[in-house]
Amino acid sequence: MNGDRHLMLALRMAVSQSPLAVELDIGPDVIPLVLEAAICFIILESIANVAKHARATNVKVKVWVESQRVVTEIEDDGVGGATGLRKLKERARAAGGTIEIDSPPGIGTLIRAEVPFAIRR
Repeated sequence: MNGDRHLMLALRMAVSQSPLAVELDIGPDVIPLVLEAAICFIILESIANVAKHARATNVKVKVWVESQRVVTEIEDDGVGGATGLRKLKERARAAGGTIEIDSPPGIGTLIRAEVPFAIRR
């Protein structure tokens, strides 16, 4: 089964419940099943944070596979200035990945997570 089918199903269901307009762009590449939970958590937690704090109306989510890692970007049109996001950082780290957060005040937020196919222990 195509790995991203589970991810797409969970995301589509969650997005349909969101008060925000969420655009999903998930590439055709197969996302390893072992990473689906981490990627899904990062996306859903990011959308929840946007809905709660960012005063945004739109969120763009893009997921693709690049050089044996899953890259995820979540971008919103909110007020920026995001801080903390401890849960996101912990989830990415637990999967052996990283998260970068670019959130200048007044411009919105871009979260970029990269998680390698091989989970580090």
